Amino acid sequence: QGVHQLTFVRAGNIEDADGDLIFLQQHPQADNYQHYQHITNHPLWLQLNAVQPGKVHEVSDDYWHRGSYIAANRILDDLFKYFVDKQ
Repeated sequence: QGVHQLTFVRAGNIEDADGDLIFLQQHPQADNYQHYQHITNHPLWLQLNAVQPGKVHEVSDDYWHRGSYIAANRILDDLFKYFVDKQ
């Protein structure tokens, strides 16, 4: 039984984003890109449990913030892709 949490990451709360798996979403605004780069290159970010083994997955803002059944299905597709072991 795990804890699932949505965290808006800023330089002062990077450690709050720590977990076994991180879904990272970048809002498509130009001014957010610099923030995104600042966070993902920050030394504390690089020490997070999910970052070191490469368990950070960028997800699309196009459907992770939508409220439709199509968006929900696309999110489930993402979750299946990242959680199901493809042996």
